[in-house]
Amino acid sequence: MWSDALLTAHIVSSAQTDAVDFALKVANEYQGATIIETGHSLGGNEAQAALATLVNDNYKKVFAVTFQAPGIPSSYNLGKTYNVLNIYNQGDIVRLAGGDHLGTSISIPVGPTNGDELLGAVKGYLNIGDSGGFGGTIGAVVEAGKLTLLTAHSINTTIAYLQCSNLGSNLG
Repeated sequence: MWSDALLTAHIVSSAQTDAVDFALKVANEYQGATIIETGHSLGGNEAQAALATLVNDNYKKVFAVTFQAPGIPSSYNLGKTYNVLNIYNQGDIVRLAGGDHLGTSISIPVGPTNGDELLGAVKGYLNIGDSGGFGGTIGAVVEAGKLTLLTAHSINTTIAYLQCSNLGSNLG
């Protein structure tokens, strides 16, 4: 939770520092090897931080793919070319936290849309959803939160989409 709080404030966290230290260790031990960083959510944030550090240190063969990852503090972005593909589900709001996203970001058409989230919030406010008997503001937050955080941010939502599309035809 502390890493999440720091991330929201655009402050480098110990989780990012740990990921960077590990990436530097791997890069030094396997000089010249191709390094691929990946992660979901906070792990994707850490992957971006590690990649940025390696690229900023002139390591050439490093790539990353992230899923629903928040951005990273701008201190990592030195304006170099960062080979990162950030994939996020439509309606995922966690990716908006943090700061800059390196490389390219794409949205895939899976999970609730922002309109679905609004409808869920209205249903919760009116206590006609499954918000645990709450109505009003609490019900709205519960309903919208279930849609956004449990579905739009879920890696399982992404995996199911990739398995059913041409993009994931080779996935288990």
